[in-house]
Amino acid sequence: MEKLKPTWFLEQPLDIEHKNYVLLDYLKKKSENLEGDKVSVSLKEVSGIMKVLYSFKESGKIPEYVLEDLDTDEREDIEKIISDSKKDSKNSEDIKEIVDSSLSILYDFSEIFMEILREEQEKIKIFKIGSRYSQIQTAKESGVLLIRNMITDRIIPYYWRETKMTMEDQEKDVVVLKKINLRTKSFSLSYEYIYHEVLDSIGTEKNFTPSFYVIEIYENFSEKSEIFKMAKERFIETLSKIK
Repeated sequence: MEKLKPTWFLEQPLDIEHKNYVLLDYLKKKSENLEGDKVSVSLKEVSGIMKVLYSFKESGKIPEYVLEDLDTDEREDIEKIISDSKKDSKNSEDIKEIVDSSLSILYDFSEIFMEILREEQEKIKIFKIGSRYSQIQTAKESGVLLIRNMITDRIIPYYWRETKMTMEDQEKDVVVLKKINLRTKSFSLSYEYIYHEVLDSIGTEKNFTPSFYVIEIYENFSEKSEIFKMAKERFIETLSKIK
């Protein structure tokens, strides 16, 4: 079983042995495919399942964002099962037992996933190049980001800047990354040399020296891989911590 529906634990039969089998089969398939950066995707899936279970355990309800993704028949079926369980103490107890057992199993597996994820994160190094490249006092405003594949020495440069965007009627701070095309595709000479090449490429003023960050990834990756996405997410988290 490749995926579990968020409401899988409420589907018939409401039998704990059957549910444990379904869950363990799903996790077995996930654990067979944890090489490289796929662990991040699996961990997100497992975390999503746990979030729904925790929510149901606390409130006795399925989160609205989950219900919105169900078709009309599925939603009606789930709502009927929940409604019926409130009138039938045995059904209610069976569901409670399934939820508790599932959370216990998922917690153990998530610990394994987290350990593997920590190993993946250790392949990502983020650092800032010397102070003379950080003359802007509010270093979070804009800068240069260089992502380097430490296996192939390929480099992927970006110009980043902070801006505000309105999302769901709220104004939020976001970081925009704009990829820069350089003639040099591989690391050469030094980071400082590439930094100045990036500034020349985007045509900045002579005295403009924005912040300069480097991400080194100690794994051969593509721009579609999860570790590449994870590295950019961690960079944005790094910026968010700058006061």
